[in-house]
Amino acid sequence: MNALNAQVVFQEEPAAPAPGQPPWRILVVDDDPEVHQATGFALAHLQVADRPLELLHAYSSAEALRLLAVEPDIAVVLLDVVMETPTAGLDIIARIRGELGLSCTRIILRTGQPGYAPEIDTIRRYEINDYKAKSELTQTKLYAALSVALRTYAQLCQANQARASLQKIIDSGRRIKSYAGEGRVPDASDLLLMLAAYFGVSPDGFLVERAGVDAPLWLQAAAGRYANAPGHVGPPLDAGAAVHEQLERCLQARRCQAGADGMALYLRHEQGGEMAAFLHLPTARMQDLDLHMLDVFCTHMTVEWQNLRLLDRLHQAAYSDGLTGLRNRAALVQQLEDCRSDTACMDATVLALIDIDHFSGINDMFGHAYGDRLLQIAAQRLQHALPPPTVLARVSNDTFAVWGAEPVVQPAALRRLFAQSFVFDDVSHVVSVSIGAVRLREAQGVTGADLLKEAWIALKRAKMGGHGQDAWYTLSSARETREHTRLLHALRQAFQRERLFLVYQPQVALDTGRVTGVEALLRWRAEDGRYIPPDRFLPIAESSGLIIELGAWVLRDALRALQTLRSQGHDGLRMSVNVSGQQFSHPDFAADLEAALVQEPGSAGLLELEITESVAIMGSDPVESLLQRIRERGVSIAIDDFGTGYSSLAYLDRLPVDRLKIDRSFVQVLNTQTRGARIAELVVPLGHQLGLSVLAEGVETREQADYLRGLGCHEAQGYLYAKPMPIDDLLAWLAACGGRC
Repeated sequence: MNALNAQVVFQEEPAAPAPGQPPWRILVVDDDPEVHQATGFALAHLQVADRPLELLHAYSSAEALRLLAVEPDIAVVLLDVVMETPTAGLDIIARIRGELGLSCTRIILRTGQPGYAPEIDTIRRYEINDYKAKSELTQTKLYAALSVALRTYAQLCQANQARASLQKIIDSGRRIKSYAGEGRVPDASDLLLMLAAYFGVSPDGFLVERAGVDAPLWLQAAAGRYANAPGHVGPPLDAGAAVHEQLERCLQARRCQAGADGMALYLRHEQGGEMAAFLHLPTARMQDLDLHMLDVFCTHMTVEWQNLRLLDRLHQAAYSDGLTGLRNRAALVQQLEDCRSDTACMDATVLALIDIDHFSGINDMFGHAYGDRLLQIAAQRLQHALPPPTVLARVSNDTFAVWGAEPVVQPAALRRLFAQSFVFDDVSHVVSVSIGAVRLREAQGVTGADLLKEAWIALKRAKMGGHGQDAWYTLSSARETREHTRLLHALRQAFQRERLFLVYQPQVALDTGRVTGVEALLRWRAEDGRYIPPDRFLPIAESSGLIIELGAWVLRDALRALQTLRSQGHDGLRMSVNVSGQQFSHPDFAADLEAALVQEPGSAGLLELEITESVAIMGSDPVESLLQRIRERGVSIAIDDFGTGYSSLAYLDRLPVDRLKIDRSFVQVLNTQTRGARIAELVVPLGHQLGLSVLAEGVETREQADYLRGLGCHEAQGYLYAKPMPIDDLLAWLAACGGRC
């Protein structure tokens, strides 16, 4: 015992260690066996912080380094300075701190030769915890030195564990954010994987979720022994009662809970919901676990996940259409922007816009729920028909964008997708579309928004030709669109400045020559005296919506002219007024019509409204109901330009109409070999079968009139009888011909 002057105290009954507490591990490094024996006697049965002491022994520097490399959790090294060499103990300190990386392990130097004491700089550089001469290390002093060293070791380990936990928290946040770069939000399985990564183990457990405190638990993810657990209410049945109870405690306390077999982890969910996970863990992973830091980790991970979900929802709101689920205008513009720098993309792709004709009228007539359903079904049809990677987007209320390879994105092919009627609510709905397209290699724009604008120019050019048309963007079409815009502005000004006026064309009975009525036609005389043809300005008025206001004015002015005719003794003449699709389907149309009839009493029985086929077949019940109300008011109904649109004999037989008007294009080719020559021959007997009167437009020759009379056509109008004329000229004409032609 000369190597260690210690007072050894023997205890017959050692104090029982605290249950579950592992011993402190102390490595004794000395080449003198008696030192090892004396140290063992001095520390036998002693405890520090209710934990026993466990001694490991090394008799050389090499042996000490080997043990330190393989034995975990060595808290203190009692290191002899002088062993195989005078500075052997000092020489291995650098390797303990550097090579082995044992920064928490405390080192107490012991020497029997005070002359070999380390310098102050050495003590500071290598974090030597204490230095003692063997002669002064009594049991009490050795115990005191160890107590300080062990408590320091525990604090350092706790700090390192907290630092490691914080790093895991940071890493989990980075990992969750990385999902955004991958274009997805982590699901419950991803969360379970990240929770297991915190403990450095493979996931062996499950995750449950509930929408609120009183809501049932739903199994959202499972791994390890539960990997094949089916989705159901509550945690896996084979998890056992103890795990179920631990999970319930976790949810009730809203904190992580340690158990005999693993951890229950609490994850607060958004909007009052919550989640909890259970992971089976090895016993070693459960030791010295900082539950507070674990709570922080779970909270942080949940917040990051919820933030990512929020960002995903914001992205969805910013870049997708809520009604159809397609991309929206912003998303399409961004993708077009990316394409601008890709020559191959610009050379090979086409952007097309598909606009549903009369959609605003359809919406007004049948309601927004009907319009929304139509848009959804149209979007689904496009999605199913167009191959990836074709891009689809909804860029305005009733306009879809299709962007993809030129062989796929062709107006004719896109139009075929709308040829078949849409069926929902057990009703078939016929839809026509206008299409504008631009080849990106021919585009002039420098931004994605410019490219989309050029597609709009093509679409406007298509609509200028009437509904159901298509057009490609060209430089000339851009000029035409600018002219279209200029003309619309001029039309608005002309309407405000009363440069628009009505003329009236007589309608004549073919069998007697008696004048039966007149048709009111809109004309525009520019300020320079030029007349703007109706086929130029009426499509502009229709596409811009100005036609609704114009149509209401035309109706009122025509009824005033009717009163003028009656006051001059022409009591039986019918006044025919054209009603556009937008005007007819506008929710205020019926009220506007009634107001006009009230303003001009007695005119209802002499008023005839002319609607097109496309208006007549918008749908059955709402159109039929409105037409029936108009008929009940005494107003008659004619279908204008019959045979030029989407004819539907089933609708025609149901709708309350009085007259069919044969379009002038069919009259011009009567009794020829030209295509369409026999249409009039079919329409006249059809009208007879349906009990309808038939009127032919554009009759210019006596031969045409005679041929139509022979077919049984009832009435005609055209230059053969009279050109359209202002009301004063009409009165003079009627007086001159005596009401007969």
